[in-house]
Amino acid sequence: MNLPNGWELVLVVVVGILLFGSKKLPGAARSLGQSLRIFKAETKGLREDYKDGLDGKEDAALRRGEIEAEPTIIAAPGRSSQPVGVPLSDLDQREEELRRREDVLRREEELRQREEALRRETESR
Repeated sequence: MNLPNGWELVLVVVVGILLFGSKKLPGAARSLGQSLRIFKAETKGLREDYKDGLDGKEDAALRRGEIEAEPTIIAAPGRSSQPVGVPLSDLDQREEELRRREDVLRREEELRQREEALRRETESR
């Protein structure tokens, strides 16, 4: 595979500047770099896990029934997957508070609509 060199590289840079604009290119490059670092760290972690003994012995033992897999908690749509008694993180607490506020706002809107309908009804009599 031939890498771009000379004029080809200049053309690629010019097209990049035209597509993304000179202000967004540094941010895009930074994001790409962070993504590559994360990907590299994850692949390194997988390699280390494999070398540390996760070379299929546990999978084979699971298939034979010698050891049990840890249970997986699957949440219903719109519900938290946190087991009962486990404290919620700040983000989960905020999400729960937002759901409550949305419910309150929805009920208030329904009440306003009912009041408006009743008012129109009484005015038409």
